[in-house]
Amino acid sequence: MPSLNKRQIALILIFIIAAIVAVAALITFKNKPTTTPPKFTADLKKGIYKCPTNISFCQNGKNIIKGTNYEGFGGEVATGSAILASFDGLATGTTITLPDQFKDEKLNVIYLDNKENNIRATYYFKGESINFNNIPVKMGTNFGKTGDKMLYFNTFLLFSITKGDIQKGEKVMLSPKDFID
Repeated sequence: MPSLNKRQIALILIFIIAAIVAVAALITFKNKPTTTPPKFTADLKKGIYKCPTNISFCQNGKNIIKGTNYEGFGGEVATGSAILASFDGLATGTTITLPDQFKDEKLNVIYLDNKENNIRATYYFKGESINFNNIPVKMGTNFGKTGDKMLYFNTFLLFSITKGDIQKGEKVMLSPKDFID
């Protein structure tokens, strides 16, 4: 068997060290814990939406019915609570003034449309509103802050979902199980 010179020995050692480093890196990479938290995604087709404000609203809210019409999901929230987008979509906002019998109450109305899933969320509230005009927003975008309780709906926030044609589709009766924070 021929003897190896110093150069050949050095090459063999470099090869062995490189192989050990590669194996160690592979083992470390495979066992490295994932540090990215799972991303929440709303399942709009199944009716799962991000809570439109603090979680107590979604856990303790109730259906608001005026006469025989279902108006939406309402509840108590603290003045100054953030109003949040329940899913990705296009936001449009306006302010309406109710008739004299409701003391000319001014309400902010935000429509959040997701045409891909054929749904619309509608938010009614008093307080501060960010003006939108068909602006794309991501789930969790802050639309404004709640103010006083609305006289007309007797709640701080009224939230509804319309499925089908976003202009005249069917309002879906909501319950706490329809929300994820």
